[in-house]
Amino acid sequence: MIKIEEGQTVDQAIEVQPEDDDHTQKIQSDLQKIRAEKAAYETMRKELERDHLGKYAVVRDKKLLEVFNDFREAWIAAAKKYGVGRDTHYLIRRVGPDQPPFILPSSVQFGLLFSTA
Repeated sequence: MIKIEEGQTVDQAIEVQPEDDDHTQKIQSDLQKIRAEKAAYETMRKELERDHLGKYAVVRDKKLLEVFNDFREAWIAAAKKYGVGRDTHYLIRRVGPDQPPFILPSSVQFGLLFSTA
C-alpha cells in the first residue's frame, strides 16, 4: 500500500516506494494513463472553454467522450461506458481556467485508499 503523508502529492509518495513493488508499478501505470488524458484535454481546452465553459468533459484514450452539465452525469456516463474499478481510467474535468491542475479518477483514488497490496 502506498502511504501518502500530509502535504505530499501522489507522485511524491510513489517516488519513495520500492521500484519492484507491484502495487507501486500499477499506480505509476495508472498515473501515466491519466497524464496522457490530461495532455489530450489540454489540446482540446481552448475549444472546450469556448463552447462548454463550466460543464464537465470526459476524456478516455485521448478522445473526448462527451460533455455533461454536471459531474454526476459525467461520472455515470463514464462508468457505464468504461466501468469502474482498478483497471479503469478516464479523466473527468470541469471545463474552465479556474480548475485544479490534476484530477485523479475515482478508480485510482479508491485503489490508493483500499489497496490490499
